[in-house]
Amino acid sequence: MKIKSSPQRYADPASHEPDTAITIVDQWTVQIDGEMYSFDETDVAWPTISADTNGVIQEAHMEGGELYITILRRYSEQTGCPWDSGAYQ
Repeated sequence: MKIKSSPQRYADPASHEPDTAITIVDQWTVQIDGEMYSFDETDVAWPTISADTNGVIQEAHMEGGELYITILRRYSEQTGCPWDSGAYQ
């Protein structure tokens, strides 16, 4: 699984919201802020994934047998986003 971040800073720095927590469970499952998202390895595209996940996962597709997803990754002003390279990781 390859993940690309779509960074979004919390609008209110005083809100003290936690940064998005992402854990890869296996090659077809990812946990985002405690919620599990599983993908069917027989599909090649998920055109409604953003609506289906309320924007948490913005895009998902298969390429060369590997799952690629773009996740909305929120961060605070204090932590910044040094992890965002703009590429899949």
